[in-house]
Amino acid sequence: MPLTRPQVLTPWADSGDKTAPTTPEVSAGWPVTNIPPSRQRFNWILNLLHNGVRYLTRRGLPDWSASEAYEVGDRCLAANGLTYRCILANTNVEPSSDALRWERWGYSRSELQAELPNVGAVINNTYIGPDPVKQRAFTANVVLSDMSAAETLYTLQTLTFTAARRARVTGHASFKNTNASTSVGVNLEMRLNGSNVFGGHYLGAVLPPGGTTQIPISISDFLAGLTPGTTYTLTLMGKKNTAVGPVQVLDTYLDIEYV
Repeated sequence: MPLTRPQVLTPWADSGDKTAPTTPEVSAGWPVTNIPPSRQRFNWILNLLHNGVRYLTRRGLPDWSASEAYEVGDRCLAANGLTYRCILANTNVEPSSDALRWERWGYSRSELQAELPNVGAVINNTYIGPDPVKQRAFTANVVLSDMSAAETLYTLQTLTFTAARRARVTGHASFKNTNASTSVGVNLEMRLNGSNVFGGHYLGAVLPPGGTTQIPISISDFLAGLTPGTTYTLTLMGKKNTAVGPVQVLDTYLDIEYV
């Protein structure tokens, strides 16, 4: 059946005299006797039950009521379907209309994501914020045939992003050595705003000759100490250690993942 909110009434015997039953009386209930329980004990029981209802209608997320005298810490469900917490005692003040007396409470995950588009947070051991892969720059099957100079850095991929929190960055590229007879070594590294901030960290591989074997290389590291709201440019760089080649570069990407 449909449920309606109980009428807001002063709790029974709120100012009347009340006597708490003893523990044995509470455990056993009223005994079979010709002498009825005292009025004060009935007042105590009805007051307890009424205050229990009042507690649930104020702290158990009931619908907001214009008749309720809300105190700090009380919570309710407003007509707009959102939940609010009382921060200043009030009566007949619709929650969504007064930020001085009410604050939003109980945000959903989607609302938190909307509120934290670039930041994210960990709440109760759960990540709240943007999707784990915030940004990606990807290029498939690009042939960069001018990696001919030895020990020369070539730009393979660039990603510009607005800093949030600490981030994990990953760079990837696949290489082919088109030289018919000689192997060649290649290295992969990442730079932030043109500087190598990863402690000289890079990964390398030896490419066999013949141009038929595609060798993938992936490199990951963490970026800490980013200034929120600042724009950075992450660059994926590649180089080879001899002039053997040309070397083809395929399937390059850069990922930013906030952690």
